[in-house]
Amino acid sequence: MKSKQSAASAAFQAVMYLAALIWLIPLLWMIRTAFLSQDAAVNLQAAAAPTLANFSEVLSAAPFGSYYLNTILIVAGTLLVQFFFITLAGYAFARLEFMGKNFLFTLFLAQLMITPDVLIFPMYQLMAKLSLTNSLTGIMLPFFASAMGIFLMRQNLRTIPIELEEAAKMEGCSTWGIIWKVYAPLMRPTYAAFGLISVSYHWN
Repeated sequence: MKSKQSAASAAFQAVMYLAALIWLIPLLWMIRTAFLSQDAAVNLQAAAAPTLANFSEVLSAAPFGSYYLNTILIVAGTLLVQFFFITLAGYAFARLEFMGKNFLFTLFLAQLMITPDVLIFPMYQLMAKLSLTNSLTGIMLPFFASAMGIFLMRQNLRTIPIELEEAAKMEGCSTWGIIWKVYAPLMRPTYAAFGLISVSYHWN
């Protein structure tokens, strides 16, 4: 019985290794052609010395340094502001009681059903009225509040015992301190999960 299981496991691993190799072929081919001239890249029989001319040509064609810097600033800036707002909004929806809380939270969730492409033109009009077109702030501002992030924070906060907050209040901790000193450290996994979603979305 064990020998059959071992044989099946070995066969499965062999198939997986073969699939991984097939998946890697285009990547390896791309790496190969990146270091060869155009003539040598299409000629499989000719032996040619590797060259970095392709990289220098591409890097000189456009200011990629500025492009990457702008992208990093947009991604990092948006994420930091999102962390701030989704933490406060998540705490409000999870712990505070106010009129229209459930209705307002439903409106936030309704945003998840609207594709971002539909909002491109309205957001551009709004940024134009605010004189923020052709600026990094204009790109980041529409994404400072994230419905997905607020939902994740609220759900996570609801799983944390309220007794922790009550104990902190007895020790004289303010609401601001409770949020950032008690709850925020406990929500690091949720921050990490949302951070991956936000970074991958805004980087692309």
